[in-house]
Amino acid sequence: MRESWEYYNEIAGRYDYMYEEAYWKLYHVVVEKLIEDHVKTAGKVLDLGTGTGKWALHLAEKDHEVVAVDLAKEMLKVASMKADIADLRIAFIHSNAENLPFENEGFDIVLAMGDLLSYAKDPIKVLNESHRVLKTGGSLLATVDNAWAFLHDFLSRGEYSMAKRLIERGEIPIGDGSVSNKRFI
Repeated sequence: MRESWEYYNEIAGRYDYMYEEAYWKLYHVVVEKLIEDHVKTAGKVLDLGTGTGKWALHLAEKDHEVVAVDLAKEMLKVASMKADIADLRIAFIHSNAENLPFENEGFDIVLAMGDLLSYAKDPIKVLNESHRVLKTGGSLLATVDNAWAFLHDFLSRGEYSMAKRLIERGEIPIGDGSVSNKRFI
């Protein structure tokens, strides 16, 4: 079974187009509000699992110093191109969020959006690393997958085998089903 970052390397070029439905547009409005409510002053931001850079770009536009990390190199390439087009300075780093190459207490804000904690092999390590690199009084903003929402979705579409798998294992396959599983924490 492949790793999730391998799947994301394959879909990097079309990833943004996969999230143009009304549901995802509303989701992004809600997440943007969450970020705006908790990120009041410009500071140093670490965007873990940046993907194609949606939140890194958003915060760089608001004069934050942004460091964006992802394990999928192709996603970082897309994010970097978007930053170049927008003339934004963002440091893009290829790294695993479970073992960050940064000094202690170097960031005011750590973002783990896009459900990074649900994909990580060891989400506790990601949380520990986030805490380590956060300045005292800093904030971690993260999203995680909601098992109940997935269960409802599977049952409403008649995908009973997926619902059963979610209940029994607490995980489901992502992407084309040949990649690592998404866990619910």
